[in-house]
Amino acid sequence: MKHPGTDPKNFTDGLSQALAKMRAEQPASEMIQAASERVWQRVGQEGAHSVAVESIRGCDDVRALLPAYRSGWLSAARALLVEAHLHECVDCRREAETGKRAAADLQPWQHELPRAGNGGFRWALAAVALIAVGISVYFIQNRLLSGPAGMRAAVVSFDGGLYRVGFSGEQPLKAGDEVEEGESVRTGSGSRAMLRLRDGSMVEMNERAEFNVSMRRNDTTIHLNRGNIIVQAAKRRTGHLYVAAKDCRVSVTGTVFAVHSGMKGSRVSVIEGEVHVAENGVNSVLHSGDQLSTGATVGAVPVQQEIAWSQNLDKHLALLAEFAKLEKKLETVEMPGLRYQSKVLPLLPSSTVLYASIPNLGDAVQQANQLFQQQLKESSVLNDWWQQAQSRKGAPNFSEIIDEIHSLSQYVGDEIVFSVALDGRDGSPLVAAQVQRPGLKAFLEQEYAKHADSSKPAAVHVFDEAGLMSAGPQRKGSGLFLLVRPDFVAAAVDLAALQRFDANINQGSGGFAATGFGQRMASAYLQGAGLLFGANLQAMTAEHDGAHPRGNPQAFAQTGLADVQYLVVERKDIGNQPLNNAELTFNGPRRGIASWLAAPAPIGGLDFVSKDAGAAAAFVAKSPAQMLDDVLAIGAAADAHARDNFDKAESELNIRLHQDLADTLAGEVTFALDGPILPTPSWKVVLEVYNPGRLQSTIQQLVADANEHKKQASQSISTEQQAADGLTYYTIHFADGTKTAEVDYTFTEGYMIIAPSRALVRNAVAIHQSGNSLGRSTDFRALLPQDQHADVSGLIYQNLAPIVAPIMGQLSQSQLQSLQQIAAESKPSVVCAYGEQNAVRVASNSRFFGLDLNTVTLTTLMNLAKPAGRR
Repeated sequence: MKHPGTDPKNFTDGLSQALAKMRAEQPASEMIQAASERVWQRVGQEGAHSVAVESIRGCDDVRALLPAYRSGWLSAARALLVEAHLHECVDCRREAETGKRAAADLQPWQHELPRAGNGGFRWALAAVALIAVGISVYFIQNRLLSGPAGMRAAVVSFDGGLYRVGFSGEQPLKAGDEVEEGESVRTGSGSRAMLRLRDGSMVEMNERAEFNVSMRRNDTTIHLNRGNIIVQAAKRRTGHLYVAAKDCRVSVTGTVFAVHSGMKGSRVSVIEGEVHVAENGVNSVLHSGDQLSTGATVGAVPVQQEIAWSQNLDKHLALLAEFAKLEKKLETVEMPGLRYQSKVLPLLPSSTVLYASIPNLGDAVQQANQLFQQQLKESSVLNDWWQQAQSRKGAPNFSEIIDEIHSLSQYVGDEIVFSVALDGRDGSPLVAAQVQRPGLKAFLEQEYAKHADSSKPAAVHVFDEAGLMSAGPQRKGSGLFLLVRPDFVAAAVDLAALQRFDANINQGSGGFAATGFGQRMASAYLQGAGLLFGANLQAMTAEHDGAHPRGNPQAFAQTGLADVQYLVVERKDIGNQPLNNAELTFNGPRRGIASWLAAPAPIGGLDFVSKDAGAAAAFVAKSPAQMLDDVLAIGAAADAHARDNFDKAESELNIRLHQDLADTLAGEVTFALDGPILPTPSWKVVLEVYNPGRLQSTIQQLVADANEHKKQASQSISTEQQAADGLTYYTIHFADGTKTAEVDYTFTEGYMIIAPSRALVRNAVAIHQSGNSLGRSTDFRALLPQDQHADVSGLIYQNLAPIVAPIMGQLSQSQLQSLQQIAAESKPSVVCAYGEQNAVRVASNSRFFGLDLNTVTLTTLMNLAKPAGRR
């Protein structure tokens, strides 16, 4: 491997930089005059072969001197000027290539400068100092700051042609080949490649891309010479990964992003995580879905389009499609029946603050594993993903674990309970279940023996009742303790907790059933229990405050969150219909922030959303004026000067927040993704408004104030309005240099409709007038949970199927097939919230409160379609 200092390319770059610096220097006029006289004197001394060119002004003069230059007749000064021109001018250099004079024919160029007395000694000292500095720089850069020896990247896979390129030509690469410091790698036309860097980061190359890698101590830099790459940066404890394009530098750690370096500039697109971009002296932070272009001629494109060439995108969507198929199959798994009482709950201590109960899922898990294994055989995409996951170091043997869970489930009853009790300031976890079959102790000892490491102290201790009572004191953290009785089995990390549970069994009660929290959990069994979770937030908060007193308890009390009591979450299936409920209760009537969700009421904003919307969220809040009062009360409790600061803010904004803003709003808000999400999401916001005229005046005042206090001349906000179809449509334009954006809105039927374009606002008005809206859709209403409420306080809705059609033309065939498969297998879902006097309740008929593949896929598409250019 060549030393960087001897590489011809580095020499050429250095010469270019030196010439540029020489041209940039501006010597004094006296020095120019003296030099001119010396040059003319030297020119006048040229021999008979001198060429009749008085001065070198351009290419014609240089070409006239070429014969003399080739023959060595020019003076050293003129020859150097000709060489400098040839280095920069391609046409003249080609003409000179017909013959070059030998370097020996050139006479040394002598600087005929006035001699100064004793100057040689000073020049010698300067030369010595220069040499010393050069040696020091070389030592620091190439010894102290250099990276480790060896490879910088290795070829993982490629499709087409992949080459190591340099001055000596191209060398084909194959899988497993290594690339060293400074060596450039290039993909051919129509080719793709995947390389793994020394730090574990993965780099995917598009066709005709080229880069090289350098390391300096803990930092790794990808020098992107051209083309498009996607980088999956590895997590690292020290140093950074950089991507250096010709006009920007990207700094990352543990994220996924793309960089496209083209003729007109570069474009950085973030797929996941956060990156820092430095360009033209400006540092920008980009997040997932953001994009930055280094030049005005490099337009923004959807992130999805920027990485559409990546094989990983196809694999990602294909994998989600396979998960959708698997999810559909798993719905056929027969789940255990509901439980109407618990034998374990009464035996828990009264200090229990966390309670979770699950059915015995041993048989269901085995059925699910069988379906999973069948899907692995049918799907190469799913099988490849699974093999990669299982090949990771330390990955458990999944099938073995399933078999052990199923075997264990045959010994225990229909319920397994997880609990945490307060033991002083510490939590004491416990897992317990009934025993329905003898031989459990021998089974547990046998299973532990199969996995135990004889070289290490025992990590699991299995006791029967007699052995537990005779066991000596054990400190927490010394292992897992198991109690196996004929009637119950329990596990804990604290031997004393296990002994107390054993005593509670013998006494027939532990006190938990007599507490308020215990009674609330016991009541969940009356209607049948499936998955059940509960937390005594009141006791946990009191314990935390006792150990860690709050800095300002009065401010926290004003929020109303100090009144929280219990959180109970339930999930069960009735007639193949999933039912999910969550309830957050309070000690008394909700107040402060806890009361912001209003009681169930009609939500008219949904009448402006089409029934083909991909997602919608709507809620009814209590009066915005009351919410502002709550904020002021919390602020006053936290800071005695809060009211003065509020008055100062109103004075600076030239508005009164109560009268000019809060009093104009009614508290109902609807947000929707209603229309295509690529390349720009079609969002809309619908607000219920009491006083549109006053709100419009407030908006105009805020715009004027923003323009008055703008930080840069290039920043501006302007407004315009236009009447159409009996309504006035308003537009707010935002300008920041080369970036522009707009927000459009109108007022109608007591609502304010806001969207990123006037067309979307008018479409929302048309939907309301036609009555063909989401709120009036029978399919939407069929998704709402059945309960005693006619209305809801809030809801979240999502439906992937309507999104597919508008983006068909922007996806590849394989991506489209995957997305259609996901949409076909998934169902729309709704999660509803109810604000009650002493509680907030959430209910849904979808699986796990709508957190399914719809959510994952919709989130992925939103990240890819996020508007570009945010700086």
